[in-house]
Amino acid sequence: MLKNCKAAGEIGQTITWIIATLIIITFMVLSIFATTGLVKVKATEEAGKHVVNIFASSQNVKQADLFAEKSLESYLSTNINSATIYQQLQNEGNLNDANGNLAKNIFQKFYENQYKIIWLTVYSKPNKIVPNNFFKPPVCGRGITTEFKLNSEKYVMLTLTTSC
Repeated sequence: MLKNCKAAGEIGQTITWIIATLIIITFMVLSIFATTGLVKVKATEEAGKHVVNIFASSQNVKQADLFAEKSLESYLSTNINSATIYQQLQNEGNLNDANGNLAKNIFQKFYENQYKIIWLTVYSKPNKIVPNNFFKPPVCGRGITTEFKLNSEKYVMLTLTTSC
């Protein structure tokens, strides 16, 4: 009879551990889904902080290209002529020869196989685009857009479009 009590205790303890493990796994899976959902939501618009803004499809599905966002962030942090590209864009309001050619080399090199149209521009809201000689604006299609706020009025935006 003592053996049966010991076996019942071991079974009870085993079941407790199995249930605890399932609860932990469920919590982890829910956390991963919640985090993924938060990444796809528009970030707050603070000076110098990024904003992920997506051209919505017919189902309003939001997508983000984290690699494109980090590429744009690194590009803006690059020093040319003792100032970062971010500072140059803030002061000049558009791409110049040095940072425009660098942008063209970087973004076309990395994205030409994945995206049909690559567009980097400076603009002010609402929809006042500053044209540049390095990137042609897309005429059609839906794209993934990553933008950084330069000041209260101006933004720099990278748009990657897969189809027309």
